Amino acid sequence: MALRADEKLRVQKAWAKKLTEEGELLLSDESSRSQAANKVAVVECFFKLLEKALTKKKKRIPIKKPKAVKEKQVDEKKKRGEIKKLRRKPKI
Repeated sequence: MALRADEKLRVQKAWAKKLTEEGELLLSDESSRSQAANKVAVVECFFKLLEKALTKKKKRIPIKKPKAVKEKQVDEKKKRGEIKKLRRKPKI
């Protein structure tokens, strides 16, 4: 299975901390006493990592504040301002 250039970059970026200085990915598994079973587990792990690295994350779309919420915030700010105005010394 060959990867395109953009896919290679995405994989390298995702695995940056897991790669050696030579750019090799080292995986090991010692869950079983059988060497063959461990090799199969490592290959499965590799393909899971590869699939995860190649999936694009969905871009977060910020929600828009409803008009009522904006008006409520403005009203609260005005009330707070009035309270602070009352604390001032009166002008004579």
